[in-house]
Amino acid sequence: MDSRWAAHGAGRPEESSAPASQRDQDGPLYRWATGKMDQLVKIGTPAARAEAESWVAMFDWLESALDAPALARSLNRPQTDWRQAIQYRQELERFWGSPLSGRWLDHRYQSGDPGLAIRSWPDRDSFVRAQRQLARHATSLWVASDMMELVGVAACTLPVDTVLAVEDVPFLTGLAVLERPFADELTYGDGVVALAGLSWTPHTGPQGQHGFICGLYGYCTTTGGQYPRLALMNPDVFVPTGAPVGPAGTPEADWARLCATFLLLLGQPLVQSAQQQPPRYLERQAQRADTPVRTICTVDLRRVHTVNSEPGEPAGRDWTHRWMVNSHWRHQWYASEQRHRTILIGPYIKGPDDKPLVLKQRAYRWVR
Repeated sequence: MDSRWAAHGAGRPEESSAPASQRDQDGPLYRWATGKMDQLVKIGTPAARAEAESWVAMFDWLESALDAPALARSLNRPQTDWRQAIQYRQELERFWGSPLSGRWLDHRYQSGDPGLAIRSWPDRDSFVRAQRQLARHATSLWVASDMMELVGVAACTLPVDTVLAVEDVPFLTGLAVLERPFADELTYGDGVVALAGLSWTPHTGPQGQHGFICGLYGYCTTTGGQYPRLALMNPDVFVPTGAPVGPAGTPEADWARLCATFLLLLGQPLVQSAQQQPPRYLERQAQRADTPVRTICTVDLRRVHTVNSEPGEPAGRDWTHRWMVNSHWRHQWYASEQRHRTILIGPYIKGPDDKPLVLKQRAYRWVR
């Protein structure tokens, strides 16, 4: 209970454990949260105090995601391997089947913060059903950091007339956990978190437009033993199918272009994927929790097209890293499908296989 919210929920001294720059204390989310705590404390019954403690645990869970951008940039947070990604999926499945998800929804619907509004579903019941279906039936993916670096760079040059088709996406419904939080930032309420995972599923928009609805997740360092390590921060990124993805310029458009690029690259030759079976200890955990045992698909860049040196270069040069050469988008005609597909052409990775991949084209900031 020693958290910045405990001052309002449990009579602790009013001292914030988070830097002031991380959370705007005049923001609507903070005002709503502190008002909720004050209301429960005034009631004063044991039941009200227990409820206040429960709310504090949830606020601490969400607020712990605010550390992720700094951790991602400093690389202090350990990488997530595919075995941990299986656990994160199991945690989300339990969360959406528990009353805790209702509390999370209460704070989004009642906070009064327009940035937390859920716009793509008519009501909260349909939203919860969609998230439960996603957690149960989505294909699990673990995405290497090299792959996300390429997604970030390729999204900047994705043609505005790119049309995503359902056939372009190899997994119709998916939940991807990133090896390392993506260094670009998205807002949550009056704070900022880093992208640690994303999901997608077919969806029909309010005007009847077909596409994929994508969810953006942050990584939480505090779970209280009951909340998942991944928290859904933005459930409303819509990527159309059968219509141009459009230009960048707004936070919503920037995130839609990032998600469209990710979905496009999943099915292209420069990406390799492999199915992994969960280890025995995760199978036993799933059996004890009475949840299905999930396999996972690992996604990485295909490294077969690697050039260590080129003609005319001095022999024995000691490269310090790998880098991408000559990537560009093309609308390629496929006669067998009688349509154009947008594909990434010409990239190859240069440098020794044992060196890190460095992509230096980074001049954007995505926020919602």
